[in-house]
Amino acid sequence: MNRLKRIMYKSLEMKLSPREKQRLDRAMEKSPQLRRELFLAKEIRSAVQQPKNSFSPWFEAKVINKINNLGNPERVGLSPLLQTYRTATLIGLVAIAAVVVVALVLNGSLTLEATTGLETINAENLTAFLAFEY
Repeated sequence: MNRLKRIMYKSLEMKLSPREKQRLDRAMEKSPQLRRELFLAKEIRSAVQQPKNSFSPWFEAKVINKINNLGNPERVGLSPLLQTYRTATLIGLVAIAAVVVVALVLNGSLTLEATTGLETINAENLTAFLAFEY
């Protein structure tokens, strides 16, 4: 029986000789157990050959790219670090500018009238200024 099973499994992989095929056919006619085993082997073989899970497109390329970039830190982890640095720098510059403006306003060097240009307009010229169309 072991010899027949070997022939049966061999038939799944390659073409049998006429003598082996004849011997296997006779054994299959006589043994329902052997037929069932061949059926199960074919089912298992087809289930293994047809992948049911598939990966997203470009999955292999992404994995290979990450593997290639493992030794190169500026390509892997530096980008988020640079983004954080840029954000912190921008916030710092805005804070410094706000402090300078507040210091100038409180010192009297920078007044609201001087900034908007309203100190040069007096009440007499205001109506003429507002009526003038540009």
